[in-house]
Amino acid sequence: MKENNKYNKRLKPVAYKLRSSMTKAEACLWKYGLKSKKLGVIFRRQRPVGKYIVDFICLELKIIIEVDGESHNHPEIYDNDIIRQKYLENLGFMVVRFTDEEVLKSIDGVMIILEDMVKNRL
Repeated sequence: MKENNKYNKRLKPVAYKLRSSMTKAEACLWKYGLKSKKLGVIFRRQRPVGKYIVDFICLELKIIIEVDGESHNHPEIYDNDIIRQKYLENLGFMVVRFTDEEVLKSIDGVMIILEDMVKNRL
């Protein structure tokens, strides 16, 4: 039986809405790196996993990519990010985070990090 990686179909409408309103940094990472399968694996965007919707996910390698804006520096949101990350890691996913600034100012550097991560997980 195929593993569904805790796909939560009840969150599908919310995920669909988020796909059409990505942040500038999310759209940049999607367009210039993940959508085109430059890394040799398939990434999906705004995917429900358990009780959360992750920014990007490679199901094959169990990698989740989160792109965090300024709001993630606030203590309450940061604390929630830690809880969320532990939950996802307990499901067997590797979670990697980039800031909006890292993606927008150094997409090439972000892609190098992701290439190495993919190679190490294959």
